[in-house]
Amino acid sequence: MDSETRAKLEALKAKNPKLAQALEEAYRAMKERQEREAHDEKSVQDEENPPHQKAATPPASPPADDPAPLPPQGPAEAPREAEPVQKLTTWREVREFEWQGYLSKAEALLAKWGHLERLGPLAPLVRLLVALAIREGARLDPSREAHVFLAQWEVAEMLGVSERTVERWLNDPRYERYRKVARWWIAWETWYTSGQGIGQEQAVRGGTLWRVRVRPLVRPGRPMKVLAPYLALPWRDLGEDAREGRTRRGVSAPDSMSGYKEGLLLGEGVTLRSVVGKPLATWESKKTPLIYPDTARDIRELLRAASIPGGRNGRQKWAQAVASAIAQALGDQKSLRWWLKVAWAALKVVVFGGGEGPMRVLLRVVLMAQEARRDGFARSPGAYAQALLRREGWFELVRPYEGFKVGVAV
Repeated sequence: MDSETRAKLEALKAKNPKLAQALEEAYRAMKERQEREAHDEKSVQDEENPPHQKAATPPASPPADDPAPLPPQGPAEAPREAEPVQKLTTWREVREFEWQGYLSKAEALLAKWGHLERLGPLAPLVRLLVALAIREGARLDPSREAHVFLAQWEVAEMLGVSERTVERWLNDPRYERYRKVARWWIAWETWYTSGQGIGQEQAVRGGTLWRVRVRPLVRPGRPMKVLAPYLALPWRDLGEDAREGRTRRGVSAPDSMSGYKEGLLLGEGVTLRSVVGKPLATWESKKTPLIYPDTARDIRELLRAASIPGGRNGRQKWAQAVASAIAQALGDQKSLRWWLKVAWAALKVVVFGGGEGPMRVLLRVVLMAQEARRDGFARSPGAYAQALLRREGWFELVRPYEGFKVGVAV
């Protein structure tokens, strides 16, 4: 290996030792293969063009009374060396190379913006979280961010430090100047959940929710925060995790799940969950969605002209409450945006003098679909309600008012 290639390998070894070792082994295997091919070609040429030699005089036959055999004539053929057996690459090594690649990309991203040195002791923490966001595809999303749920004790295990060290990084006043830079990339908030699964009546800490950016959000005087809708998501079931051993005490037991320590080296954790993109419009939860507090109101009370408030903000909240109530009544949370458009279409008809006809049709359809859901008649109540709207001619009622605006575009 020439000096220039050796220097490049040494520089790469400082950043990514595993990748440098793999390249060095590949280079060594290539050289050995080239030497074997050259040796085989030389042997073939010698067999095709043997050197010109004088005919050897046949040896005299031994006497009849000499029982000892003659030694073999000519030089003895040297035994060929066994070809080295190349070690096959396992899937675990491939995943380890991939994870090291994500860490290298995260480190290069921090260095590109000039923040790697300014993060100080918090650089490994930010690099780890940014690498997790890159692996989940945050760079391909327009928002350039992801929300990652990961307990602090698992963060400490991945970084090879104690949990108290991570706690000191996040809360100690001595690290405030480093946290100011870190908040351009990450934000964190303690996630609380019910403690009934572990025998406690009050709310308990279930882990830490991290908001991670793959492009820094630099806003002086306005530190980045975890978005509120994500704090209401059911990230973890403490009772089930305790039964399955997915806790700090469970994975540290002698008979704990196999391969946990090795999985940490690949960026895998038992509490790791992530969502990429902007705040979700809805989610499946047993609780009433917190972003629309009016959801608990009865659908009959909402779908009346008298319940429509005035003003831009009031109409927007009314449309969101109607859409949330319909989606909750039909169990069709994934179509919340579509029901929001339906609510705005009915609102336009009322505001511009078309009457309450579309609202009454919408109410009757929702009640029919809700009853079909209770009886088990409709496999998909949301799709059944949409079919009923088409059958009742609801879209023909609202079509003349599509071009009107009521303050907020659909």
